[in-house]
Amino acid sequence: MENLYKEMMEMRDHLLKRIELLEDDVERLTEENYQYVKELYTLERMINSLSDELIGLKLEGQKSSKEDH
Repeated sequence: MENLYKEMMEMRDHLLKRIELLEDDVERLTEENYQYVKELYTLERMINSLSDELIGLKLEGQKSSKEDH
């Protein structure tokens, strides 16, 4: 009976250590995800800005083309 209790306590300790490691992994992955989200948001803003700029140039080109005729 004593051995069974000791074995259960060892398993408990092992599981607790594993849980701590998993919690650390979750924390690290959460931080990485946050950084990726920030980068994606920055890229999205850049793309939108460039898209708006291209649309503006296209509209200016069409306006200029109509004025030439």
